[in-house]
Amino acid sequence: MLIRPTYPYHRNSIPYGEEHALQTIDICVPRPIDDQYRHQAVWVVFIHGGAWCDPLQDSKELQPALEQLLKNESYASTLNHIAGFASINYGLSTSKPDDKSLDVKHPQHIQDVIRALGWLRENYGVGDYENDQQAWRYLVVGHSCGATLAMQLCMSYSQSWGHEAFGSWTGSPPVAVVGLEGIYDLSLLNRNHIDQPFYAQFLAGAFRSNQKLWDEVSPVHGNYDAAYKMKGMKLVVLAHSDEDELVEWEQATTMKSKLVGSGWKDYMEGSLDADTAAKQSGSERQVRILKLTGLHDEIWSKGSGVRIAIESTIRALFV
Repeated sequence: MLIRPTYPYHRNSIPYGEEHALQTIDICVPRPIDDQYRHQAVWVVFIHGGAWCDPLQDSKELQPALEQLLKNESYASTLNHIAGFASINYGLSTSKPDDKSLDVKHPQHIQDVIRALGWLRENYGVGDYENDQQAWRYLVVGHSCGATLAMQLCMSYSQSWGHEAFGSWTGSPPVAVVGLEGIYDLSLLNRNHIDQPFYAQFLAGAFRSNQKLWDEVSPVHGNYDAAYKMKGMKLVVLAHSDEDELVEWEQATTMKSKLVGSGWKDYMEGSLDADTAAKQSGSERQVRILKLTGLHDEIWSKGSGVRIAIESTIRALFV
């Protein structure tokens, strides 16, 4: 007897690879997927933070915001434009040689993210909308180093992270990228915390003690032309809190300056009005700053920071 799924439909810890235990992805589908609405909805792909090394931070970071969006009727207008949620786990640089999932180095983190997107394309038709009109568009939301990975995903259309070797991702870039308390300039982060050895330690753990590499992989030095030409990065939202005690505002403002210098239009912070939103339905690309409240990890742990950023982005894309 065929058992019909109940909605919202959840699947957790689904393997997208076989190299290590953290190659898993969580899925939530709010309602039955209807392809006729593919132009009015997107998938939301979440990438957790944790300094590339904290095994206590994982795909469950999305849960507080997800519960708010699913259970509160006041967010129905946002949820109507979301076909599904995916939250990605990836290998960490915790330096445990006896555990492959905790002993990875760059570019394995971003390779894992790209593998996960390949799994989404194959199983849920997410991505590759440039070549397949039946494919679902998606946006990527990343917290802290997850924001780094979200931007590195967009960089991957202009430079190689070695992912061609496994050929699991031939899809399109995200239509929007949301960075929450993001790290966009690794060397700048290290300089601003030179008296706190932990920063240099986790950067070296993930990217080795190679400051030239730190610059090469930093989103502020990335090339996003190819991603944009492939109909991606229509909107970049850089969300940050004055109360963040770990990552300073300078990361967001430096990233905004990079994008403005590369052709993105700068919008003032705050909710977008109807005229602005209407303009965003065209080909113009925008970057905006979104102010949040809360400490670094409260942005995801309380749920409201992630939820507000998703709401703001959905409104900008569809209203």
